[in-house]
Amino acid sequence: MRIRLLLFAIMLVALIMSTALPRVFGDRALIFAGCFALIQVGRGVWVSLLLRRRHALSLNFHRMLAWKCIAAVFWIAGAFADDGLGLAL
Repeated sequence: MRIRLLLFAIMLVALIMSTALPRVFGDRALIFAGCFALIQVGRGVWVSLLLRRRHALSLNFHRMLAWKCIAAVFWIAGAFADDGLGLAL
C-alpha cells in the first residue's frame, strides 16, 4: 500500500510537470524543475524511510538520495538562470 501511494504521488506530480512542457524554457521552467526535483528527492526519501537500516540496500539508497539532492539544486538553479546558463545547469 505504501508503494502504491508513492506511485500515485509520482503520477500526480508528473501530470503537473507535463503541463509545463510546452514552455519549459520560458516562464514554466520552475514548475518543471520543481516537479522533477520533487519526484527524484521525494522518491528517495520515501524509499529510505521505508527501508530504514534493516535492509541490505539501505545504504545505497541513502547515497542515491544525497546525490539526487545535489542534482535538485542544479535543476532549480537552472530554472532561475538565463537561457544559456539555465541549459548548462
